Amino acid sequence: MSWLVVAPLLVPLAGALLAYFVPRPWIGVAGAAALLAAGTLLLGAVIRHGVLVAQIGGWPAPFGISLVADHLSAFLIVLAGLLGVSVTAYALVDIDRQHRQLGFDPLLQILLGGTCAAFLTATFSTFTCGSR
Repeated sequence: MSWLVVAPLLVPLAGALLAYFVPRPWIGVAGAAALLAAGTLLLGAVIRHGVLVAQIGGWPAPFGISLVADHLSAFLIVLAGLLGVSVTAYALVDIDRQHRQLGFDPLLQILLGGTCAAFLTATFSTFTCGSR
């Protein structure tokens, strides 16, 4: 089940690599749609099973990175995926070829991945839930 917690980080990074090496405009939309799907699966798992936690590298919290998916963070990841699909679909007609060659699609995917990482870190969950 912990792979669902890590999926919203890995999907945009894989989309960024794919968009960098295969520069096609539709890859950004596909990456954002995959993020939306991963976020929807994560939200469903959080609703069914409660808060999900993944320890990156197997290290405990003070030494390693803990990823925590609660209801708020899973909802915000779905929202980021929905906005990502909207932005990339709009960018299909608005962003010209020169900006795409400068790395628009890979950078947008990295931005989506960073946003999801901010939502999933344990510090975000601690600040929003009020427990310390």
